Amino acid sequence: GNCAGGTSRGHRELTGGVPGCKIPDGAQRGITVEQLKRLSAFVQHRCGTWAIHDPQRPGPVVPGAVTMHDLDQQVLRPATERRRCSFVELIANAPQAPQWFVSHWWGAPVLHFVDCLAQHASDRRLGEASPYWIYAFARNLWCADEETDACQEDSALRKAMSSAMGTVTVLDAEACCFDRTWCIYETHLALTLGRRGHKHDFYTASDGDTRAVGYTDGVAEVDEQECNGLPWRFVGGAYAHKLDREEAFPWQ
Repeated sequence: GNCAGGTSRGHRELTGGVPGCKIPDGAQRGITVEQLKRLSAFVQHRCGTWAIHDPQRPGPVVPGAVTMHDLDQQVLRPATERRRCSFVELIANAPQAPQWFVSHWWGAPVLHFVDCLAQHASDRRLGEASPYWIYAFARNLWCADEETDACQEDSALRKAMSSAMGTVTVLDAEACCFDRTWCIYETHLALTLGRRGHKHDFYTASDGDTRAVGYTDGVAEVDEQECNGLPWRFVGGAYAHKLDREEAFPWQ
């Protein structure tokens, strides 16, 4: 019972008891913050039983060290193997049209990744039911065409990005995503494919932070909501609140 699909109890813990569904359009396979938090809880509860052979990380697997690569091998592949589907199709009841597209590096901690998107959803006042399009969860890794078509004009990745209200880049502590060709390619697409008004936000988290912090493209909804309260109403309004909120963002 070490893998996600190893026991019925583990399956329920991962899916929340949802039977899953078929979503033929890969661009409609967004994953919600609520679903991401359930996945994060699953990692924290189960990762100690995983066998990950990595000389850089000897000893038992700790939740904060689990990366998307680990998640892919230990959870996503085992959980979806029987149904030969994407992870989103395993945990959703219906298509989940994404509001935001997510770009990130697979080597960053998964728990930080989820924290960043939870904070982004809060700052943008999206709610935990708002879906994000994330390649790892939207792709059907059992379908060769979906594995190789990401660069095609009609790919799910391109369609999801062009329909989303914005792109959020999740940064690891070393900003390694800016050294990855694929992340740079996604940034290029965000600048060229995004619909008019397409925003680009940046979020990051670290073990020492009490919460994730983001740098948003313009004022965020939380800034506009808080600007009429004290003291922001008298000291710059929404933009002053934005500057205060982003003060903890690690620029170096």
